[in-house]
Amino acid sequence: MKLSRQTKQTCLGRVIFTLPVEFNYRTLSQNKGYTTNADIPQLSLLPTTFKFGLTKDWKKAEVGIVSLNANLTSFTQTVQAQVAALKMVINNKDQTPMLIEVIKVSPINYVIKRYSGTGNTDWYATDLHLLRGKTHLIVTGDSMRSQDQKDSILSNIMGNTTTIDFTRPIGPGFCLGDALINSNHDYEISDDEYAVIGLGRLNLKVRQTNTQDQATGTLLQRVDNQRREFAPAFEGIQFKGLRRGTTNMAGLPAEELLLYLSTEKERTMFYRVETTPGETPTLQRPVLIVHMSDTVELLDSARRPIKELAPSLSEEDALWAFDTIKNSMRLR
Repeated sequence: MKLSRQTKQTCLGRVIFTLPVEFNYRTLSQNKGYTTNADIPQLSLLPTTFKFGLTKDWKKAEVGIVSLNANLTSFTQTVQAQVAALKMVINNKDQTPMLIEVIKVSPINYVIKRYSGTGNTDWYATDLHLLRGKTHLIVTGDSMRSQDQKDSILSNIMGNTTTIDFTRPIGPGFCLGDALINSNHDYEISDDEYAVIGLGRLNLKVRQTNTQDQATGTLLQRVDNQRREFAPAFEGIQFKGLRRGTTNMAGLPAEELLLYLSTEKERTMFYRVETTPGETPTLQRPVLIVHMSDTVELLDSARRPIKELAPSLSEEDALWAFDTIKNSMRLR
């Protein structure tokens, strides 16, 4: 596949960056077969987590994009479908429906209260459905024994999620599509993915967090340690290194590693850049990671060469895409 070299700008979380037009935010289609612990179709993988509180008693809310091309009709239909599904699923403990209550706060704000899982009625969960511009968000509150414990957190998120006016400077908060979430959470972790139609195995992940949950050491230190510790596992693998060393991303010091790993059976692309651990990360100065990967199988299950290899990006296009993203990354 050949990239057109046309680009588009996107706001994600705390950063703005440029993407090749072929890269699209990965949402979870309802026909993928994923189900929640409430045994209903899963609407989003919920890649973003907001944590409220600085002590061991912190609470969390998980946020995901259901659709980036929603309107009031499709939004309402999706909410109604979830409500109908929760009415149909029966809790195994006391044989009652999983749905507890539906609150229509406004045409673009719904609250769905339910049991958190089919095996008990002691834990509760709440889903917010929010429509901002063309973006349909779902926010799931932490499962708790009391419904009231999380109401203030979710009300905070609902009341502080606005529609972005892209003709004006974007204010403080966390971008997701057309939505800007400016709740007073203390920590955030986000792992958002992008895919290219026609390239099923190509994956771009953008991670950002102000938590100190990174693995020990920098990117290059970790890779070198793994090569030494698990040396036998790397026997028979051919490495083609493109770049390795220090760089910068979004004005922050970083390390990058770009290489291809090849065996007789497959060839894997590994492009990664990470801002290096330093001072304690903050919401305005988060840890940023961009990782792009792809795998092309060379042999079939009978170890015969595959005549028509799965489409992939050329090395030239992959480098251009990666550098376009990395070099355009800037903090808001």
